[in-house]
Amino acid sequence: MEMKRHAADKAPLVSVVIPVYNHAEFIVETLESVHDQTWRPLEVVVVDDGSTDGSPERVREWIESNGSNEDFRVRLDCQRNSGAPTARNRGFALSRGAFVLFLDSDDCLHSEKISRQIEAMQANPDWEFSYGPVAILEDPACVHYGSAKLTREQVATRQLAWAYFQTSGPLATRSLVERVGAFAPTLSCCQDWEFHTRLTLQARAFGWVPDALAYYRLGEPGRPRISMGRGNPRRELSRKRYLRARLVQLRSAWRFAPARLRSRRLYRAALVWQVLRILTTWRLAHGSDPGAWPTGKLACIARGTPVAPLLGLVAALRALRLPNTACSVFAITEWTYYRATGVCGRLRRLARPDR
Repeated sequence: MEMKRHAADKAPLVSVVIPVYNHAEFIVETLESVHDQTWRPLEVVVVDDGSTDGSPERVREWIESNGSNEDFRVRLDCQRNSGAPTARNRGFALSRGAFVLFLDSDDCLHSEKISRQIEAMQANPDWEFSYGPVAILEDPACVHYGSAKLTREQVATRQLAWAYFQTSGPLATRSLVERVGAFAPTLSCCQDWEFHTRLTLQARAFGWVPDALAYYRLGEPGRPRISMGRGNPRRELSRKRYLRARLVQLRSAWRFAPARLRSRRLYRAALVWQVLRILTTWRLAHGSDPGAWPTGKLACIARGTPVAPLLGLVAALRALRLPNTACSVFAITEWTYYRATGVCGRLRRLARPDR
């Protein structure tokens, strides 16, 4: 194995937090990819979220086989099944590193990932986090997240429509994570998307490290990647939970956006557009409103943007007690409207995943 870089007394400690739920067949490969990192010192905090497939035993066996020393330590903590956000928050609370990386229990890291990101951040001391590309483990040539260097405005606007970061992409300073706050424990999905939205908007600066690769396992269709709270697999998540989580994420995107970003017409138009799409989907699927984002607030955000007239039309139809008609009008006319105003192309590009 390549000699590990950096003496423990000269380099900052990096903590890798891994929540695990019923991933006994993958967790050893994940731990090996962390053990193979060229950066030292490293601390690994594994939080088992009530697994029933022997995952904790596999972790204990691996710790006994590989041991720990002052440069590389592994800690296993077990909790009752509470969901991935709670497990990540617990792992962070138990960690001690000046830098933190969150890693899912079926994903892997390139051996140089942490070294390259830490070195880039030491060369750019104003960066509070860095991110690298995340490729599909089954197809490493396919980069699915974080494939380009973007400004804060570009990342923030992109995240209104698509999760630009995957869990293991960013590596952040401990002080930033403490300032941003914990993963939202009430979200059974999109919790990393919402957390990364706050990370992007509150960091003083961040940067892209193009050769700091991580690998995301797609796995079998319908297989849960992480625990979702109370043992619910991903395929059983209702659309309501997803839509509620997206509204929380979009609320964070507005609440934490700096004034300069709030003044950008494209950002405001894209945010209102996404909220309207979710509310429309909710109304058509469930026949009610989720009780978030009142029309008056949306109108204030949309003022002066191309989306304002469309919002006004939907509000007028709702005032006439024709909410389903309003949703249908929005669903039918949104793309035609955006084509006519010239905004459609840019917003459609935002909605496409990174390929």
